[in-house]
Amino acid sequence: MSSLRPSTHSASRAWELTESHAGIYSGGKCAVAEWGSPILGCLYSEDVALVNVTTGQLITMLQGGNGDAEVTEHIAPGEAITSFCLNPHKCEVVTTSRGMLLRQWVVNLDASGHEIARCIRSIKCHSEPVLCMNFDSSGCFVATGSADRTARVWDMRGGFATHNFRGHGGLVSLVQFHPDPKRLLLVTGSEDGATKVWSLLEKACVATLGHHMSAVTSVAFSGNGNMMATGSRDKVVNFWETDQFSLLKTLPVFEEVEGLTFIEDGNAGIEGDAANEESGEVNDDAAPVRKKMKSAESVPESLPSSSRLVIVGYKGIARAWNFEHKDTGSKNDQLRCTLVETQPPRKGPASPYMALAFNSTRKPLLIAATADHNLVFLHPLTLVSERQIVGYNDEVSAVKFVNESGGGSDSIAVATNSPLLKLLRIKDMSCDVLEGHTGSILSVDVCPAGKWVATGSKDRTARLWEVATGACVMVCVGHTQAVAAVALSRKLQSYATGNAFFFTGSGDRTLKRWKLLGQKEKANQLAADAPAPPFQPTSDINVRAHEKDINHICVAPNDSLVATSSQDKTVKLWSTSDLSLVATLRGHKRGVMALSFSRVGQVAATCSADRTVKVWSLAPRDGFTCLKTFQGHSGSVLGVEFLNTGTQLVSTGADGLLKLWTIKTNECEATYDAHTDKAWGLSVSNDGQHLVTGGADSVINVWKDVTAALEDQGVVEAEERRLKEHDLMASIQEKDFQQAVELAFELKHSYRLWGVLSEIMDASSASESGGDGGIFDMYVEGWTDERIVQCLEFIVEWNKNAAKSCVAQGLLGSVLRHVPLERLRKLDRVRDIVGGLIPYTERHFQRIDRLVQASFVIDYTGAAISAVGACDDEGAKEASF
Repeated sequence: MSSLRPSTHSASRAWELTESHAGIYSGGKCAVAEWGSPILGCLYSEDVALVNVTTGQLITMLQGGNGDAEVTEHIAPGEAITSFCLNPHKCEVVTTSRGMLLRQWVVNLDASGHEIARCIRSIKCHSEPVLCMNFDSSGCFVATGSADRTARVWDMRGGFATHNFRGHGGLVSLVQFHPDPKRLLLVTGSEDGATKVWSLLEKACVATLGHHMSAVTSVAFSGNGNMMATGSRDKVVNFWETDQFSLLKTLPVFEEVEGLTFIEDGNAGIEGDAANEESGEVNDDAAPVRKKMKSAESVPESLPSSSRLVIVGYKGIARAWNFEHKDTGSKNDQLRCTLVETQPPRKGPASPYMALAFNSTRKPLLIAATADHNLVFLHPLTLVSERQIVGYNDEVSAVKFVNESGGGSDSIAVATNSPLLKLLRIKDMSCDVLEGHTGSILSVDVCPAGKWVATGSKDRTARLWEVATGACVMVCVGHTQAVAAVALSRKLQSYATGNAFFFTGSGDRTLKRWKLLGQKEKANQLAADAPAPPFQPTSDINVRAHEKDINHICVAPNDSLVATSSQDKTVKLWSTSDLSLVATLRGHKRGVMALSFSRVGQVAATCSADRTVKVWSLAPRDGFTCLKTFQGHSGSVLGVEFLNTGTQLVSTGADGLLKLWTIKTNECEATYDAHTDKAWGLSVSNDGQHLVTGGADSVINVWKDVTAALEDQGVVEAEERRLKEHDLMASIQEKDFQQAVELAFELKHSYRLWGVLSEIMDASSASESGGDGGIFDMYVEGWTDERIVQCLEFIVEWNKNAAKSCVAQGLLGSVLRHVPLERLRKLDRVRDIVGGLIPYTERHFQRIDRLVQASFVIDYTGAAISAVGACDDEGAKEASF
């Protein structure tokens, strides 16, 4: 038990959730807008997620019927959102739902909680679900395309439909306004491959473009509006001039096109030309753009010479084309298109792109959405992948902090129900995706310096990854079943000397040791040489470790022992040098899910499916006995780690709870509920100030120890309270009742406040105050709603005591005289307060009535005594006479 001596450090008492990475994109549309800061909107399940692009944090979720009533009071339960669009100029979102309702939302980015998004309008829009929608460049009109084969235009300022366009032979899957608001043109695309152009002025179709053989997936306009490009799954892109909408060029791209956009160098566009016209300045380069073309066969007099067309599709590679006018060419081949840029290979698989979003109001943002629900940020010119956000995590099976050598941790290695390893950066929630496994990753471990990451997978292999390059440098093959556990050496010196190793455990019940850096030079060479395959070592030692599957492996801080936990209810300790059995820990009633070594002392902690956490002595003199057992989880305990130099534990379980335990007192200090499903993953940072949890609910939570901050805050608040109490006593002594009342409210000291009000009542007369209770009127004027509620709560408390009821009733009268009834009705908890006031107030009035009635007896007795005294005086006078 000597290993459990108290630490000199204060115990952890409170943890705060600082970052949370949940799902934001599950396929479908994504859009970006500039609302003071860049905001990304994505379809997620049946909702719309609004994300701050800079921080990667979820701002709010516009829920499709399963959220709180305060946000979704206009939404029928279970009603899924089918499409949305972002206003380009103000914080406004328009959504459509499966119930064929169009809703207008106002977003307040400075608010918090349920007040961030508020639905201000609901409109019945179509007879079938809406499949697509878009704002015009002015932010006043919204176009919707529906499965009922119609497209409609809505004026969102008044909330009514202005146009209803019919004519498509299939579902309307695409709507896009012309960027020049003066032209009032709407382009729609259908599943039958037809593209139609509608004039809002003529309220009719002005052109039908039928050169695609499959559904049109995207439409884009050049910056000057003179050219339009349409992309389709027929693997071609068509270019059109936008005066007569004649075909200029058909460009074969040899992949199904899912998104395209024009990118202008310098972001020159129609808005800038219009501004120049209004100011009287004429841009000579843009002047030909505004000229009308003479015939359908003519080429636009000014092509966007400084623009490029970026295309994404099923190949998962973004490409950019330049185009220029050809002096000679056929009627439908009047452009020369040149491939000028191809996206360099990015970390991770080349998953097909399914959507593209572009915004150029401030800093240009080009975002491509992949089929595996990742959002890739591309450089608009070079198409280099600058950043990646995971849109959907799937079930999180393991998490580990990375880059802990300096004490802090700036990224997390995440294993989900997929073959991809994700390195998630905490700062902006961006992510690198590492590809190599062919089966789902089950386990992850990170070396102390954060340079190497080891993973075990259902593909029966373990892999070693170099964090800096994202390259797989080793593949360990030898297990006959899924590799459920991996563990790396914990001593930094072993990596420098080339003696590092790592262990793997599998469903085949064997434990294998692999030399990690015996081939250090070879590993580095292969990591630098991309075409070369990863090195495949041979395990130097392997043993049959358990009778059932191995769940977890952990290496001691000094690399002397390695421990394995299994479904056979035991934990075994092995010597790392030769894998000889040192001890077997028995005591759990079900499979042991995880274990952890203390960094100080010979102690280990284990957790089990029997809902318990146990602490074991590893000292041979103690016989490897169980020292403590902790109970409190309502389900299997899935993870456990030591905190605060071994004096505390944290655990996660199938109940989704994170629990903090103090070993000495055997008590649970705190419980945090931040997961709605099993919390599989748990990791503590090297400095012990942060921890991360991951669960089957696809949520990754980062926690921070705020015990010291709360203690400091408590000291400051206590000092401020002492000063205010001193000022309160001084104000009472000096008869400064106004200041005394304010201080009593700030201190929330009802007894002191009652004393001050009593002195005010004693020092004033009814004639001077202008009536009963009027002496408090001057103090009530100007009170905030919070102060009024606080005052009413004090009145309820005083009103229960007959000795204090006089002050309570007088103050209540002042409140009722100076606070309007409508304002009182809107106050929080006012119904409960009134319910507490009425019974005691009625009792006080009844007591006063009884006193008044009793006073009549006194008056009668006094009058009778006076009458008797008068008779005695008359009798005395007669006797003397």
